[in-house]
Amino acid sequence: MLDSARSHAAAPMTIGFALAPRFTQMAFVSAVETLRLANHVLGRQAYAWKAFSEDGAPVAASNGMATAVDGAFATMDASILVVCGGLDIQATNHHALMQRLRKLATRGVTL
Repeated sequence: MLDSARSHAAAPMTIGFALAPRFTQMAFVSAVETLRLANHVLGRQAYAWKAFSEDGAPVAASNGMATAVDGAFATMDASILVVCGGLDIQATNHHALMQRLRKLATRGVTL
């Protein structure tokens, strides 16, 4: 019976994280850990997450640590999208990110 109930469970809600160069890693990791722990408490995968950078390559956080991502801003798709910035956010050209955010907003994605 449990297996049958799980097979009818809704697909996980996917949360996308757009990681700007020099993003604040603590904010990103805290959000992901909250989702991971929620899945644990619920006993199922209610939430999934994906991270994105401008070019799909690992992106360095403000502390210098590189974070692997799942794709480029141009490929971002999720139920909810969170932009992770940091100090000196204005020092980077965010044209590709803004272009994709506008497109996702017109599709009704929660930003």
